[in-house]
Amino acid sequence: TQAKPVEEKERFRLQFNRRGSEQLSPSALFEYFDGLLSKQDLRGDPLQYLPKDFDRGNLESAPPDILRSKFTFPIVYGDYRDPANTLAANLRKVNEEYSAWLTEKVYPILSTASDEMKYIDVFYSSTELDKYEVTIAMERDILWALGSIAFVTAYMGFHVRSLPFTAGAFFCIFASVPMAYVLVPTEKTTFASLMSLFLITVIDIDIIFVFNDFWKQSGRFD
Repeated sequence: TQAKPVEEKERFRLQFNRRGSEQLSPSALFEYFDGLLSKQDLRGDPLQYLPKDFDRGNLESAPPDILRSKFTFPIVYGDYRDPANTLAANLRKVNEEYSAWLTEKVYPILSTASDEMKYIDVFYSSTELDKYEVTIAMERDILWALGSIAFVTAYMGFHVRSLPFTAGAFFCIFASVPMAYVLVPTEKTTFASLMSLFLITVIDIDIIFVFNDFWKQSGRFD
């Protein structure tokens, strides 16, 4: 972790307290050790931390294959003297602004970074970005589902050979969606719920085919 600088030219001073979360590159580590040894500080002796047969030259000559950065910053959304409802409202507003900043500003840069760099792959992880990518994937899947719904509806019209019958059947199929939402309400509706429209359409159209064929065949009997 970083400690306060003790010299005027230092921007920061590394402090080994086992509370850090990032891997330090070998060159930076040994440069820090050399700085300690130049000041007769025995903490800069690598053999205190590494095996006795450790070869420093082999490690320093190999460049790091992965560099990792972690950014942590506080966001102030109120004061301890503010009432709880004010803090809750401010927190919701801050979360919305933070989500918009991640998805609109940060995500386009991260998602195209690997394509713009020839020898570097950029990996990223964030709970908010993971949810955003799932939402994007669901939106694309819904477009495929809408295309499938249009196809099976057109086939239903071709099969029954009746435009009023097709329109009425289409209305009956999708009238079940708001009825189900009213009769069995849910706390939260997600994009995954919209994917059920494809299943509802396919299953109900199959039932309509059965009733339509049954009606036509019934005309042959007295």
